[in-house]
Amino acid sequence: MPSDDVYKITMTRQPDNRIERDFLDLGLSKALDDVEAHWRARRNELYPAASLILTGNGLKFFSNGLVLDKALDDKMFFAGVLDPFILRLSSFPLPTIAAVNGHAFAMGFVLALCCDYLVGKKNGRGWFCMNENEFASTIPPGMLNVLSRRLNNWKLIRETILDCKRWTPPQLHEIGLVDVLCSENELESESIKLGKSVGKYAQKGSYGLLKHNYCTL
Repeated sequence: MPSDDVYKITMTRQPDNRIERDFLDLGLSKALDDVEAHWRARRNELYPAASLILTGNGLKFFSNGLVLDKALDDKMFFAGVLDPFILRLSSFPLPTIAAVNGHAFAMGFVLALCCDYLVGKKNGRGWFCMNENEFASTIPPGMLNVLSRRLNNWKLIRETILDCKRWTPPQLHEIGLVDVLCSENELESESIKLGKSVGKYAQKGSYGLLKHNYCTL
């Protein structure tokens, strides 16, 4: 439910918010649908100013990536479930904020990058890492598309994808990927503050269309 026009989705799949079909179809996708439906139902002449925060529970993990064995066994998972979800979140009609409460590995990192803004911990806790090369895995096309949009030079791509660098939030803030740094106990309040400041961009109804055009270039 909304609070002061800032919606919030909290991932609570124990122990580390691993991503698989049901988690997307029955969890995150349904939550996005509910938020969008509630927001659209409140329209008068303009849509209401609003934004969406995506976060995890606890202090250890935002998301530890895919349940890889299930993903590989499900022949339609990547093309039929994961890629549509990535596009859905990346082009969501409200400004989206990843409040990264803990580690974001592999698809967890991509999940954060699908959001428009990132808020991280200034104490450096909560690594961002694409660690596929550590377990001899490729990166699926939908995930790679997000990375290619957000990592804007070869050095950054090499360090992230080939070297599996564990980025801290302050390091990503320095290169412009994390927008706000704060203490652990300020993560929610700073995310809400940011959400209130950017919610106005959703009022014309074209925010998601512009993002969709960019995501499908």
